[in-house]
Order: sequence, then C-alpha cells, then structure tokens
Amino acid sequence: MRFASRALIASTIALFALALGLAVVRGFSVVMLFFGAVLLAVFLRGLADLADRYTPLSARLSVGLVLLVFVAAAALLGIFAAPVVAERVADVAERVPDAAAGAWEKLRGSGVGQYLPEKPINGGETLTAQQIRDSLSAIMGTAFGALANLAVVLIVGVYLALSPARYARGALHLVPQDHRERAGEVLDALSSSLGWWLVGRLASMAIVGVGSAVGLALLGVPLPWTLGALTGLLCFVPFVGPLLALAPPLLFAWVESGSLALAVLALYAVVQVLESYVITPLIQQRTVLLPAALVIGSQTVIGFAAGPVGVMLAVPLAVVVMVLVRELYVKGILGDDMSEAPEGAG
Repeated sequence: MRFASRALIASTIALFALALGLAVVRGFSVVMLFFGAVLLAVFLRGLADLADRYTPLSARLSVGLVLLVFVAAAALLGIFAAPVVAERVADVAERVPDAAAGAWEKLRGSGVGQYLPEKPINGGETLTAQQIRDSLSAIMGTAFGALANLAVVLIVGVYLALSPARYARGALHLVPQDHRERAGEVLDALSSSLGWWLVGRLASMAIVGVGSAVGLALLGVPLPWTLGALTGLLCFVPFVGPLLALAPPLLFAWVESGSLALAVLALYAVVQVLESYVITPLIQQRTVLLPAALVIGSQTVIGFAAGPVGVMLAVPLAVVVMVLVRELYVKGILGDDMSEAPEGAG
C-alpha cells in the first residue's frame, strides 16, 4: 500500500507539472499576442507623434489620421492591385503542371536521368470528398484563428496607442512608491529601444523591398513591385522571412524559364547578403544592435513556445530582454556603466 500511495502521489505530481507546463506554453502564446499589440502601439504612436508635430491635430486625432491613411491605402490596393494579382496567380497555377513536366524531361535527359523512373512518383491516390472537406475545414479553422488573433492585436494596439500614458501609470502603480521613478525610467528605455528597433527594421524592409522590386523588373519577372513589397514585409522576420519571400518570385520565374529562375535566385542571394552584412549593420549602429546568435536563439526558443507568432515577435522581445537586463541587473544591481567595455573584453 505504501508503494502504491507513493506511486499515486508521484503520478499526480507529474501530471500536475505537465499540465502546468502546457498552461505556461499556451499562456505564452497569449502573452505574445499582447506583446504584438504593444509593438503595434509603439509603431502607431511614433507615426502619430510625427503627425502631431507637423499638424494642429491632437494626439488622439493624429492616431486616427494614421489609421485612416492605412485603411485608405489597403482599400486602394484591394481595388486596383488585387484583380491583377489574382489573374497572374491563376495564370501561373495553370502553367505549373507543364513547367513541372518540362523540368522532369530535362532532368531525365541529363546525366542523372538513368537513375530516375520514367514518370514522377505520384505516391498518392485521388482525394475523396471527405478528405477534401476535412482539409478545407482545417484551413478555415486556421484562417479563422489567425484572423481572431489579428483582431485582438489591432484592437488592443489601437487602444494602447490612443492613451499610452494611462496604461503606463497603471503599470507604475503596481511598483512600490520608492521605486516608481526608476520603473518609469525603465519604461522609457523600453519604449525608446522598441521605437528605434522599429525604425531600423522599417528602413531595412523598405530598402530590401525596393531593391528586390527593381531587380525583378529588370529581369522581366511578372508583378515585380508586388513581389518586392511582399519581400520587404517578410523581411520583418530575420533569417526566416527572406526564405519565405524567395518562394513566390522563384515560382513566377520558374514557369517562364529555368535560366530566369536561376537569375532570381542569384538576385535574392545578393539582396540577402547586402541586407545582412551591409544594410542592417549600418542601420543598427544607430538603433539597437542585436548579436546574430541572440536573434537565432530567440527565434528558436520563442517559436517553439508560441509558434509562428513567436517567430515573428522573437527579435523585439529579445530587445526587451536586453533592455531589462541592462537597466535592472547590469546598472541596478552591478552598478556597471555599459558605455565602456569591461577590461579584458576582446
């Protein structure tokens, strides 16, 4: 009986620990959504401050003006660009089977053709109606969840941007009075660092997007400016984003010719090298410097805990962690001035 009791207690503790771990992981996803809202609020507030500086509008009306500009831009894109993009995508989709067959025949005629079967291995049967319904249900569920998360980020982000001081005061009331002044300084440092990081990322995204669009236009790839804009947006996520951005232009070029696909691959390799080793380092010298190992590590760990949202927000979260470590531990506890490197540092 004693052994059975101990086994029952151990099993209960293990199950409780597992449940707690799962709750932390799920809760972390929610935390990342609210962090995305904070990042959006910093972005909107920065643009609103510019509008407030050059217009007679109040702070709240400036936020409304920024939102109105973005909504109008999205509506214009939907009206004028969406039909052209949809038509081009449908054309590419029709040409993919012929392009794949032609590529297979060329591969069969090459030196490695003797090791390949006469036809591509299909490996699957025709999908049944139930399988199609299940796939569509899964896609719709994922899309609905993504839209719900996006709605939460947008709504919370707008409210934070409209009254940032109110929420900052609320957060400071959670800190003992003797430490509120220092807590306010830390909040200011966090806001400044996130703002400068956003400036750096937006500048890098704009340069990469325009450079990619110009290169694609010179190569004759369809929809160069649309693909360039997509490349710039996806470059918000370091390392992972550029790989995702390569797929659409590479597919568009591949259905035209293999040589054009190779040219697009070379173009994106050059753009990525320039972005990683020239553009971003030069911008980060005046904004927030993040070591590459910290960027990759944060994307891996936070992405594991929060999924795709965690990968997108891992780098700004790493900025927050760096600022907290600097302000609370290095300066607050160690009393070290980080303006000078410690002795013996290489």
